[in-house]
Amino acid sequence: MKNDIKDLLASHRFNISSLMISILALLLAFLSLLVSCIAWNTDRQANEISRESNKTSVESSSPNLTIFDNNTNDPQILNQIENYNSSTSQIIFNGSYTCTGVLINNTQDKGRPLILTAAHCIESKEDLNSIVVIFGKRKLLKDQPYDGLEWSSIGASLLSLSKEIDFALIELESKIPIYVSPIYLGWNKMISQPTLIYSIHSPDFGYAQYSFSIAKPSLATFGGLYNAIAFGHWKVDQWTQGITSLGSSGAPLLDSNFEIIGGMSGSTDWHNYKSDYFFRFDLAYDHFSKTANQLKAWVDPDNLGSIGHYQPTYKIKNYNFTSSVTETVKLINGAIINEEFSVTDNSKINGVYISVGEMSNCLGSTITVALSQNGSQLYAQETNTLELSQYSENYIPFVTPPLVRGKFSISLNFKSTNCSDYITIPKTSMSNLTSYFFALNSSKP
Repeated sequence: MKNDIKDLLASHRFNISSLMISILALLLAFLSLLVSCIAWNTDRQANEISRESNKTSVESSSPNLTIFDNNTNDPQILNQIENYNSSTSQIIFNGSYTCTGVLINNTQDKGRPLILTAAHCIESKEDLNSIVVIFGKRKLLKDQPYDGLEWSSIGASLLSLSKEIDFALIELESKIPIYVSPIYLGWNKMISQPTLIYSIHSPDFGYAQYSFSIAKPSLATFGGLYNAIAFGHWKVDQWTQGITSLGSSGAPLLDSNFEIIGGMSGSTDWHNYKSDYFFRFDLAYDHFSKTANQLKAWVDPDNLGSIGHYQPTYKIKNYNFTSSVTETVKLINGAIINEEFSVTDNSKINGVYISVGEMSNCLGSTITVALSQNGSQLYAQETNTLELSQYSENYIPFVTPPLVRGKFSISLNFKSTNCSDYITIPKTSMSNLTSYFFALNSSKP
């Protein structure tokens, strides 16, 4: 058409009426093309929102990464949810966006590092070769600057996936060390409507967050997501406390027993903190018959239909997530502090977690951790303080874990070659009791 007009102009053999008709036709064609472009772009953006859902693009709620409203939170429930924090991880894809994954138990191979997440997080199998999975990215205390002890693994393999349901099961390349205190969550293939639900999720490159609702979720269809199955999702209209956010995709939906009943796909009203959708575990279990599109073949090869949690090690601590720091004790050369613990069954103490505040040290400064019971020292281990990180949880493994039962104590002895050297250990309060800010890693003998 452009060439036709150019020829007409060159020849001067056209009249005003022909020119007006040609211009009008051009305008109509332009308007039609503009409308088509707008419609195409709108459809493309809608499809991208559906596909990207709760990755680090358009997510399930506001990017304001607050954990709870401090004026309305429930410490008891919040502490209960936090106890399961080591079941979830932050997954970084291509260094550019994050999702959430949860460790899932299986009926045959305890401790196998299987992680359940959302299918839309995985753009290609090749992406899994370089993914980074981080456990322990959290705050130890809700309103304090102390970071949890992190462990990361690079690379994973894809076991099964369904875009229609939006689940993916991956397996890490590395075994998870005991100091992570991993919890492999249980599940049940039978669908039931829970009366209390929780979610633990890792927002966009940030710390873990927690949400819960006392309202029952409903069955719903999450439209536009890979031809989603009708009523294939749980819908949480609004959380009683907490929200979901950028990077929450794949976060588990947990029932009152903290067993997995679903995983996060996305939201239809994320601006207003409403309408979160979680794929149904019972559908992911065996809705499709092929092993590459179901969970059953991987998590239930024994055909049991359900299984509880698996927790190879336990964290013993005298503080909660909502505990406050009452004071910070400054240890100088020769200082010793002591903390009492108690276990009802025979327990193997694998190591000690020490949360350190500010410190100033040089080569030669050490901290000796000792375990004593009934007036006798059962174990002692020395560590150079240069191996400790400030405002963070540090783990000191015991080479020969002692076996204890009943009451026992852990002491820390700081020694310095420089009189100006020091290290600070916070003290926290729980149920009107004050304790030093460290914990133990234990397991059954």
